[in-house]
Amino acid sequence: MYDELNLNASFKSIVYSKKFINMFSKILGTKKEFLIINGFTLRLDAPFDKRNVLDWHTDAPYYEQTEPYYNAGVCWIALTDNSFENGTVRFIPGSNKSKVDSKSLKFTRKSKQAEATIKTQVNKREEKKAKNLNVFFGDVGIFHMNLKHRSGKNISKKLRITLICRFHDTSKKINIGKEMYIYNKTKTPFLNKNLKYK
Repeated sequence: MYDELNLNASFKSIVYSKKFINMFSKILGTKKEFLIINGFTLRLDAPFDKRNVLDWHTDAPYYEQTEPYYNAGVCWIALTDNSFENGTVRFIPGSNKSKVDSKSLKFTRKSKQAEATIKTQVNKREEKKAKNLNVFFGDVGIFHMNLKHRSGKNISKKLRITLICRFHDTSKKINIGKEMYIYNKTKTPFLNKNLKYK
């Protein structure tokens, strides 16, 4: 059911609407014709789920289509009221400006059923600055591909539901196929060669 929901055309049509296309092109300062939208995800975070809670990471290593320029963004849409109680996303303001050594990134996976994560290092000073993205149903968050963020823990009794996509300005460069893939049979990552796999 979850896989089918992520392919659902009605959900995807939200971010492909004229309103969102205009917003994305305005944010990136590019023409609509140069936009691509990918990495569509519908997250269903169940109460007290531990398997799919993501550690500190950025989206850039997953979606390298416009690397090294990264004139791109992450669109995060709340389909429920999201707060600390239901594990809303935690982020470190301004962390997108800090340089990330690709050799320090680690590929981790808690189990075969769990989502794969490319973990990024976060020091104690950064962690103290972390904030919760408290939002209401229908609110939209836009953040940089290099912003450090992680899942919270859903300690409520309800699902947390969010709709996520990534949007890129391809006017300067587009790297075809530069995206994280996991082979279904072997669960082996096909990814940036600089990463350490754990």
